[in-house]
Amino acid sequence: MVAHLPQVATDLEQATVAHLEASGHYRDGVAADIAQEWAAQGERGELEFYSDVGDGNIHLEEGTGNVYRLTEGQAQERLSWLNNAGSVTPMQGTGFGTAVSYDGEYLYLVEYFRN
Repeated sequence: MVAHLPQVATDLEQATVAHLEASGHYRDGVAADIAQEWAAQGERGELEFYSDVGDGNIHLEEGTGNVYRLTEGQAQERLSWLNNAGSVTPMQGTGFGTAVSYDGEYLYLVEYFRN
């Protein structure tokens, strides 16, 4: 595991949380724990990705989500998009958790939503 997490990873996770909350979702501790497990799976190379998007391989019956595999440049692009996305229409949300990890090449950003 790589100890150094790039600043863009932290910024991206914070922007993701803000976007999801603005959309009507709410933080959930269990979902956050599962998101962290999925991020660790990505970092360890245990997941399959299609166009740099995958799923964790545990807790699938408890919810759904995505693991985004991003280079630092792609993470910066996603962060810029989130920061310039404008207003969102809140909906009836669900509990969510986010997490991010880094393997020295890719960032793994997870958004997990509980059923």
